[in-house]
Amino acid sequence: MKKNKPLPAGALPFVLQLGLLFMFLISGFIAWVYMSNLSKQKYVNEIQHENEIRKQITAFTHLKNNNKNQNLKISRYGLFDLITTFNTTPAAALVGPSSKDVFHSLYLPNRGNTLYVGEAVSLVGNLSISPAGLRPTHLKKESSISTGARQYQLFESDYDLPQIDSITYHNLNKMVQFKQWGNLASPLVENIIQQSFFDPLYIVELDRSFRLTNVYYAGHIWLRSTEPIHISAEAKLYDIVISAPEIYIEAGFQGRIQAFASKYINVSDQCFLQYPSVIWVNQIDTLEDNIPAIDIGHDSNVQGFIGFTKRKNNSAQKREIVLGSNSKVYGRIYCQAMLESAADITGTVYTQDLGVVHQGTLFRHHLLEGSIRAEKSLYPSTELPFIASNEKKIIQWLY
Repeated sequence: MKKNKPLPAGALPFVLQLGLLFMFLISGFIAWVYMSNLSKQKYVNEIQHENEIRKQITAFTHLKNNNKNQNLKISRYGLFDLITTFNTTPAAALVGPSSKDVFHSLYLPNRGNTLYVGEAVSLVGNLSISPAGLRPTHLKKESSISTGARQYQLFESDYDLPQIDSITYHNLNKMVQFKQWGNLASPLVENIIQQSFFDPLYIVELDRSFRLTNVYYAGHIWLRSTEPIHISAEAKLYDIVISAPEIYIEAGFQGRIQAFASKYINVSDQCFLQYPSVIWVNQIDTLEDNIPAIDIGHDSNVQGFIGFTKRKNNSAQKREIVLGSNSKVYGRIYCQAMLESAADITGTVYTQDLGVVHQGTLFRHHLLEGSIRAEKSLYPSTELPFIASNEKKIIQWLY
């Protein structure tokens, strides 16, 4: 009988290592399959979740004020509608109008003016402007070293800007007309507040100028004051609404807020406001001639909506929104006055006029630097709440 040969010296540890490696690979494969199934199930759940609320949103677009659906609650939250459902699949989402022209980048009312454009400016998308069209400007920017991309179609605009719907205007007034607030607020006493969107709106009212720092506020919260509010970089604010005459967002802040002021909002340098943040001045108190109502600092990133509306129908000869160099805006801008932009804008700009201060002189009908680009796929194609807007779209899932 032939005997088995003994294993060479050192072979046993090698075999054991191979066995351990094989077991490790098998367990890793099993874990991968398990996680993949979890991921697929999560995706299926999200699809079912979305389908459920889409049914509710379809119903919402046909609802009137006498809503009799006991499983559906509709309320206003800042600039948007808040829908919460209480069916077998609870859901909460911010909802806004759906855009019909996702490739629309600029709307200037037709007042017969030529738009003068700097060599480095990029324009991509559909432009609704005066038949006078575009021309190169004689102004030169020292930092301009390249020619901007130009890929657009020109359309003739109407005499006026698209109008914000009356319900939104009423709500914008409510945000900043402090006498309408009532006495349902709580004093600010906590550093941490988390409020579910299935619970009633939690209102916090400040009775003095206040600086928010080392706080965490998230959820269904309205923070308001009749005095200026300062937001430090250390503040953690997510999905809350803020109202005050003046709001100052300090350099380096990151968060997701809807900020409404009656006078002035300053976003300092290197801030990051996540989608769908709102920076909006509904002007009741006019500032000095050389101070804009909204000032976005250098290298800041605003994802969402920037707006300036005013009670008095005065001329558009004053800059009311100024976007600093190297800043970025993703979303929609609406300005019932003049916009000065050195930003890279992805989305749509609706403005009464464009202008630039160059060597101390204000030049109207000018866009000297930056870019305005329409892109279909960046964010949900959500429009501003114009009068003609009917279809609704999910802006943000909250639960």
